[in-house]
Amino acid sequence: MGLEKLLTAEEVADYLGLKVSSVNRMRWFKEGPAYIKWGGKTNGCIRYRVSDVNKWLEENKVTNQSTNQSTNQSTDNDQKMERLRPLREKYGNA
Repeated sequence: MGLEKLLTAEEVADYLGLKVSSVNRMRWFKEGPAYIKWGGKTNGCIRYRVSDVNKWLEENKVTNQSTNQSTNQSTDNDQKMERLRPLREKYGNA
């Protein structure tokens, strides 16, 4: 089994289409994807597994119960996933 690619906060922000400060804020408030930290308490190294980021995305997926809204939501999600395709290919899709 090979090692999984680890992403920096900057790469996660790029992958998710967010600002780095948003990724850092989510980590601080324990709302974002799981991460790995090693080193010192204040100057440790933070990395994210691609699989953890994708798991977090899946766990936070919102689906509408209404058929009409669900169709629109599905189309919106498809468009968002299409925009993320180059990033998924760049960083891997576990």
